[in-house]
Amino acid sequence: MRSIFEDSKGNFWVGTAGDGLHTMDRVRGIFQRHRYDPAHPEKPSRPPVNKAFAHNDHITFITEDIDPAIWIGTAESGLNYYDPKTKITKHYELQKDTVGAFTDRTAWWTYTSRDGIVWISTLNGNLYIC
Repeated sequence: MRSIFEDSKGNFWVGTAGDGLHTMDRVRGIFQRHRYDPAHPEKPSRPPVNKAFAHNDHITFITEDIDPAIWIGTAESGLNYYDPKTKITKHYELQKDTVGAFTDRTAWWTYTSRDGIVWISTLNGNLYIC
């Protein structure tokens, strides 16, 4: 386990190395696993596993931005953005090299500055502002 995060609404998120994304129901004390469903990629889940990198696929961070939306980084499967208002997840990985695009596969670390900017670094040495 690498990522544990409590969001502003008190939801408890856990990201693992190989077992995906989980949230905890604090009242009942149980975890719900969010499995990736290709028929519903908009749901919160572990990003799709690229078989070539499956041995290294794990969730590296979970954080919240000012909106508040949830950002989920992975070692080899890109970056997920979950909007709790719409309950839709957007996946970013190896986008075309254009201004503002996430052109990486790794999302290794994050930091939210005092002004609410989310900074994301990658294993390849890239730095993104969200």
